[in-house]
Amino acid sequence: MDRRKQKISGVTIYRLNPDSGPTRITAPRGEVSTVPNEGLTLELTDGTIYQPSQDKESQYTITKFNRFALRVSAQARDELRPVSAREMTFSELKEKARKAEQEHANPSSWIKETQVRIAVAFAPFLFLLLGTVLGVRVRRGSKSIGVGASLIVILIYYGLLIFMTSIASKGVWMILFLAWVPNLLALALGGWLWRKAAAR
Repeated sequence: MDRRKQKISGVTIYRLNPDSGPTRITAPRGEVSTVPNEGLTLELTDGTIYQPSQDKESQYTITKFNRFALRVSAQARDELRPVSAREMTFSELKEKARKAEQEHANPSSWIKETQVRIAVAFAPFLFLLLGTVLGVRVRRGSKSIGVGASLIVILIYYGLLIFMTSIASKGVWMILFLAWVPNLLALALGGWLWRKAAAR
């Protein structure tokens, strides 16, 4: 969902029916608009409605539509699950952190999620660095040892990342440091192993 442009894609909606199975509404795209004090309106485009038969659950009446408007009441909208930090985009996390700072609130949760995503994005390169040097050090015929060592490195990395981010709640600078500790340790270990391998 593009929250700025209020556009949605890949829409699938299930509407419960008391006398039959659920009605399924699908559409490749649509738009969301807010009606003050009333709720939301979903304007779906080029979709399909699958209406189940009351007699046979396996039979459906299929209806194609060009445009279809679906109203979500204000009460139902308020009951919707709030979007978590992990579901937000980078721009949304940045905006949340900025608003928290303006309101003199703690922006640590938004900053932590942003830094963890950036740090994890570098993980494949670090695994490549460590995996290559471990492959060089392991003798031929010992593939199982190399695979086991790689799995141990990955488990330690993500375990350390989870531990560091779980305690990173005391301030922005603490979060910036702790979120990158696993990467720094992996980089230092990879550099040390490469240096030992080159010295042989």
